[in-house]
Amino acid sequence: MARLKSTKAIVHGSLQTIKTLLSRTDAQITLDYHNLNRIKGAILRTKNEATFLRIKTRLELLATDMGYPLPRTHEKEHLRRKIQIYKKQNSYLRYAATHQALINICVVYEDFVRRVILKYYEENIRRVPYGKETLKNKVIIDALLRGENIHRMLAEKVADDLMYGSIELWHKTLVGFGMTGVTTPHELVEVFLIRNCFVHNNKKVSPQLHAHNPLKYKLRDPIHLTVGDIERMHRDVEDSFSLVCSEFNRVFPVNQGTWIE
Repeated sequence: MARLKSTKAIVHGSLQTIKTLLSRTDAQITLDYHNLNRIKGAILRTKNEATFLRIKTRLELLATDMGYPLPRTHEKEHLRRKIQIYKKQNSYLRYAATHQALINICVVYEDFVRRVILKYYEENIRRVPYGKETLKNKVIIDALLRGENIHRMLAEKVADDLMYGSIELWHKTLVGFGMTGVTTPHELVEVFLIRNCFVHNNKKVSPQLHAHNPLKYKLRDPIHLTVGDIERMHRDVEDSFSLVCSEFNRVFPVNQGTWIE
């Protein structure tokens, strides 16, 4: 049986979906931008009232497709200003799409690492660490009353606690499992530091990101990502994903355990 078969399929599918959505969104934004420019030029050039009304109808249809409010004026200058507003809103959409894509990529990788950690504990209950924080009578009793698998419940608690840490801690945990080939590249750390800036620092460079790469990221500067940046970060995450999978297969070549996903 192939190792991590379902996990690999989930990660590959999720990463490809993120990449496809961003690519299609970027292409549509670019097309809308050019269409707005063509309509703007046509409005400024036309002197015929009937032609002007047809062009205005085209603008209304485009605004509807883009999800923006319809123009409520018949004056050329006002329509020109409205088109500029649409173009500016379109640029914000690309900005939001790239940022959300990066957040989603990080979510997929975090979920992947959690699945690998759970798989490690699933294959041998003796690997689950125990102590005051892991084994509590109330936790076990509540799980029993819910009819849960105690082995799985303990493994999930340990995995969830580990996932509160940084990506360096995640990979250090995997190395502790014997996956000594797992590394944490500088670029991958940067991806997650940028993600943290989006979520926790109002999309501005944090002290941690600045310290990580002071020449590229000035403290408190706003962060603007391009589609090309996302593609590069996507590759960084895929490279690490492939490395972790190959290391897991090398260290744990035999499938076993009390629950399988």
